[in-house]
Amino acid sequence: MATELEAKFKVDGFVAVEAALIAAGADFLSGVLQRDVFFDTLDRQLKKSGRGLRLRELTVLESGSRPEPQRFLLTYKGPRQDRNGLKIREEIQTPLEDGAAMTEILLGAGWRVFMRFEKRRRSFRLGQAEIELDELPMLGGFVEIEAPSETLLHEVRRKIGLPDEPISES
Repeated sequence: MATELEAKFKVDGFVAVEAALIAAGADFLSGVLQRDVFFDTLDRQLKKSGRGLRLRELTVLESGSRPEPQRFLLTYKGPRQDRNGLKIREEIQTPLEDGAAMTEILLGAGWRVFMRFEKRRRSFRLGQAEIELDELPMLGGFVEIEAPSETLLHEVRRKIGLPDEPISES
């Protein structure tokens, strides 16, 4: 079980962010297409309690220094706590061999699909922080920073020129 500490920022484009990442010495990890399917009960108990159950499919679009990722990941996210605009939550994730079989298992156990979306993601590492550049159809561009401490997260945010206040919506 791990605790996720992250901040998300809405951006108009990635050119300045990528240039700042390169100038700061960030390592390009990979570019992927992510297809996410979120499951919940019929009465949406997970969403109501701030939790999530996600099945993610990854397709590599650009290779970087990260080894080829597992194609399917099942993730549970615990209730979100907000602190100074940062999101903190429990995250449990496991790789899967067969996403279609897991979908059938979850549906057979009574879970229902309540949301699907896809995004293109370019991932970078700067020290102990991971920075994701996400492009979502019809929603636009977002930068997500995940780091082991609030101090490091804000240090990376400043280095790559993002605003003081992250967005709170997921």
